[in-house]
Amino acid sequence: MPVVTPPGCHAVYLDAAALLPHLTSPPQLPAVSLACELYEEGGIRCAEMGTRTFGRPDPTGGPDTPARRELLRLALPRRVYTRSHLEHVARTAAAVATRAESLGGYRIVQQPPHLRHFSAVLQPDPVPVA
Repeated sequence: MPVVTPPGCHAVYLDAAALLPHLTSPPQLPAVSLACELYEEGGIRCAEMGTRTFGRPDPTGGPDTPARRELLRLALPRRVYTRSHLEHVARTAAAVATRAESLGGYRIVQQPPHLRHFSAVLQPDPVPVA
């Protein structure tokens, strides 16, 4: 699993673009794809820190200006998680990483003018066939 180094004490950031290089177009939202898969696989809640959150929509309806990075934030609050919690996250992430090439992207189909990461409507894209 590609991790931004050095990891912080408060969070670990996964590099979704490096893990999912087949989702080459930033509107395919690789960090959202990884977040959804971690939740479906192991109930892991995390925060997308990529184009959905930091990209800028084109007011004319054209393509978004993508974020500089497609990251996924796994928070590590102090004295909340046990070792078994963190081991569950690691096992789940490893399982997802083994089938990363099979993950499809997402795209924004509806969004408010501000704070789209809270209420944008997303639609899954099919997995590209090589």
